[in-house]
Amino acid sequence: MEQITLTVDLRKQKMTKAGIKTLRQSRKIPAIIYGGKKSPLSVVVGEEDLLKTVRSSGANAILTLK
Repeated sequence: MEQITLTVDLRKQKMTKAGIKTLRQSRKIPAIIYGGKKSPLSVVVGEEDLLKTVRSSGANAILTLK
């Protein structure tokens, strides 16, 4: 299986609807990573990076976040 890496940035502060809207206008996608026994992480993914990854590897792929 191909190793797919996606670069994300952590969101440290809690954001309001206006803050999320500003993020989206700057072509960044807010996301939450959860699973296992770890606490959820709030992250931001670049729109172009995510679209490129989904187009090349498909919607059902396992990603390594960096």
